[in-house]
Amino acid sequence: MSIIHVMKTKNNKKEREMVKRGVFIEDLDSKLDLVLEGFNMLSKKIEDLQSEMNRKFQEIDFKFDIVFEELRDIRKQMATQKV
Repeated sequence: MSIIHVMKTKNNKKEREMVKRGVFIEDLDSKLDLVLEGFNMLSKKIEDLQSEMNRKFQEIDFKFDIVFEELRDIRKQMATQKV
C-alpha cells in the first residue's frame, strides 16, 4: 500500500466522520427547533390562560363589590329602623 493511498484513506475517514457529525448536528438542531416551538406555544397558552383568569377575577371582584355595597345599604336600613 502506498503512502498516498494511506493518506487518502485517512482523509476519507475524516471526511466521513465530519459528514456524520454534520448530519448529527443538523438533526439535533431541528429537534431543538421543535422543542423551542413547543415551548413558545405553551408560553402563549399560559399567557392566554393568565389573561382569562385575570379577567374572570376582575369580574368576580366587581360582583363582590356590588354585593358588599348592597349589604352595607341593608345594614344601614336596618340600623335606622331599630332606632
